[in-house]
Amino acid sequence: MSSDDPVAWSAESAKHLQAATDELVSVLQGFTGEVGSMHGGSAEIPLLVRLRADVLAAATRWNERVAERSGYFVFPAGDFDPEMYGDLDAVDDPPEPRLPAQAEVSVLSRFDLAVVDVEALMGEARQAWRDRIRPEDDERDAAVAVDDVPAAVDLLLSLRGPEPYERFHVLPGVEVRAGMHLLVDPDEPLVGPSGEHPVQDLDHPERAVVSPSGAVRHPSGYGC
Repeated sequence: MSSDDPVAWSAESAKHLQAATDELVSVLQGFTGEVGSMHGGSAEIPLLVRLRADVLAAATRWNERVAERSGYFVFPAGDFDPEMYGDLDAVDDPPEPRLPAQAEVSVLSRFDLAVVDVEALMGEARQAWRDRIRPEDDERDAAVAVDDVPAAVDLLLSLRGPEPYERFHVLPGVEVRAGMHLLVDPDEPLVGPSGEHPVQDLDHPERAVVSPSGAVRHPSGYGC
């Protein structure tokens, strides 16, 4: 504590605590009003994140003023670290045991699509979002969640059949211009000695779809 900080149990520390309390009450009332009027849609998530950050910041300041006044925190000082309240869904599952590979094969495919009716594609994708993913979302929410053509294609493909080629033909407003599907018998192990693998490198996803060195087997092309 510096020489400029209020002394515990002083009139100044009491004034600071009251100001922090008034701020926290105001922020909580605003949070309650906003969240109480929400319906849980995707378009509301940015506001909810901001409101949560405001509450955490105000609670942190209040907690510090309590300690300044009394010498004790009401909550442990680290409990309001915003990093602890980041992506609550980002919970790492324990790794599954990996069996030794007796053989390896790499499956690659590329299909180039022409979107000839963007309105039809976006409309069906957003409706699928509301029907299959978040029924509580309205049209505005769906437009935020599915905001461009790649998002629409990705969503519809994830909800439809697993066939790497045939499934493209059922996308509304989309034509397949060319495609190739093949298997590669790799010359070298696909997983490195330390367990690294290009498919797991989310910082460079383009590396994951580059064919490894090896013999190409069972190619299947469209528009070739």
